[in-house]
Amino acid sequence: MRDFLCQIRDAQRAAAQVFGVRTVADVVTADEPITLAEARLHLRVDAYGSPPESDDDEWITAQIPAAREYCERELGRALAPRTLEVGTNAFPAVAVDRTAGKAFTLPFGPVTSVTSVIYTDSDGVDQTLDSAGYALDPYATPSRVVLTYGSTWPAARASLNSVRIRYVTGYVDAVESPLRPILPRQARAAILLMLGHLYENREATGTDKLLELPLGVMSLLELVPGRERLGMR
Repeated sequence: MRDFLCQIRDAQRAAAQVFGVRTVADVVTADEPITLAEARLHLRVDAYGSPPESDDDEWITAQIPAAREYCERELGRALAPRTLEVGTNAFPAVAVDRTAGKAFTLPFGPVTSVTSVIYTDSDGVDQTLDSAGYALDPYATPSRVVLTYGSTWPAARASLNSVRIRYVTGYVDAVESPLRPILPRQARAAILLMLGHLYENREATGTDKLLELPLGVMSLLELVPGRERLGMR
């Protein structure tokens, strides 16, 4: 009976850890996975002059992030680099989700680095946790922060967002850094297909029934490894 009650208690404590995610630094234009030149080539838009320009450049530039964000929401992954922060009301006391051990799950990976772990102590003072006490698990999907050998999580005040983990996440192009995850080709193709759909369909409704191609956006995204469907608020 005691073991059964302990399991219930642990499950309740795990469920009580509600994660909220906020954007600290969003994707900048230079880090978009699709360049204006690549978009023009895919859309068959001719550009003239030096530097080359087209009448559609302003529209294309505005819609590249929209196409990327659509694919990101379907994947639950960050297809371009940005800085996010997770807030929760406690350090993990039991396994959260399906991760093994007392770990923080970091949504919207792939996470490349943890900037800081800040918590509010029992006196209401914000403290920065020593980075030697935790590490980013390089193998887990979704990404997670785990304790290093011999370390323990401190006690945080049981209040809203008393623990905040700030981290850098997102894919990059191969030429940018060999140490960060490279954007999968299927994801790049899916963004371009979505951009093409937006370019050809400027209205919300139409007279023709729209049918997705067998190798359309959703089919390509299904091939991207590490799909995440985490609940985020």
